[in-house]
Amino acid sequence: MTVFFYTIKRILKDKGQVITMLLVPIGFITLMMMVFGVQFNMAIGIVDNDNTELTQSFIDSLNNKGTIKFINKEEIQDQLLSGKIHLGLVIPAGFTKDTIDMKNPQIEGYSINETDVTVPVMIYIENFLASAKHIAASSGGDYNTFKRGINDYLDGSFIVSEILYDVDKSAGTTLAGMGFLVMSMMFFSTSAASIIMEDRENKTFYRIISAPVKLKSYMFQNIISFLFLLQLQIISVFLLMKYLFKMNMGPSLINILIVLFVFSVVCIAFAIALTSLSKNSRQISSLSPLLIMPMVMLGGSFWPRSMMPELLIKISNLVPTTWVLISLEKILFGKSIRAITTELGILLLFSLVFFLLGTWKKSEIAD
Repeated sequence: MTVFFYTIKRILKDKGQVITMLLVPIGFITLMMMVFGVQFNMAIGIVDNDNTELTQSFIDSLNNKGTIKFINKEEIQDQLLSGKIHLGLVIPAGFTKDTIDMKNPQIEGYSINETDVTVPVMIYIENFLASAKHIAASSGGDYNTFKRGINDYLDGSFIVSEILYDVDKSAGTTLAGMGFLVMSMMFFSTSAASIIMEDRENKTFYRIISAPVKLKSYMFQNIISFLFLLQLQIISVFLLMKYLFKMNMGPSLINILIVLFVFSVVCIAFAIALTSLSKNSRQISSLSPLLIMPMVMLGGSFWPRSMMPELLIKISNLVPTTWVLISLEKILFGKSIRAITTELGILLLFSLVFFLLGTWKKSEIAD
């Protein structure tokens, strides 16, 4: 296991790699917590076309997000342009009935710039809609059960019964933190590609495989070392999220770890593919952000995918970050590991494709 320990030592001695591994996700999560913790003095225009107990409770829950103003839909554009409101929300007629009937109704949101202070509110609404959907599914169409579940959710308390599971709204904040961890894992995986490429450039690779260490053993020990460090990264960030930031880690931490372990395999396979697509370490450094940043943005690491245009949502299905975040969202909101077998299968398929790309040009090694 000489290569295994040597690779770990090389990575941990590189301050840049340690920063990517730990400080970057922790820094982003800290910034996110600061943003979510700030009370913005913003005006929210509400158009309630349903006018039920559910919509009234939802509107009341927005009081601590800003000042509520009831307006007409025709006024939204003018009030946004004049700065009288920062965010306009339209609740459609039949929203409550459609929610209970599992018809997936949506609340329309309007703002001038969704990258400003409206983002926390929009994420809160996304979490509310997702939670309402889960509660409706668990209530079996019974309005009183659904109402109790919504009230418990809006009160911020756990839902403890034989019918309903925990849909604590803080899980949405945890999911946002997971998005930054996913991004950091992708970037950290490029260190694996860089090390393999550096070994080729300085001929260390060829000296190793000419020694008693076989090529398969060299690659296996490298892959295991990278997987080990990715698990170290995950556990370290998890401990900080749980004990420092007091984040809700969902009903099953083991299931989250399983999902992220599968994604670790995807990251390593992606790194191996990078070595095949790049001619040198400089190309890896240039190519990795061009590939990773679109993947993390399309996948929903920075914002909910539902905020994107329909075309981008369809394109986002072609990147692995989408499927790991969908899996994490389901687990955080109470789904079992069996509910994400499709997503895990797609992630494993991505890893297979990346591994095949990584072996595509390996014939040149034998030349």
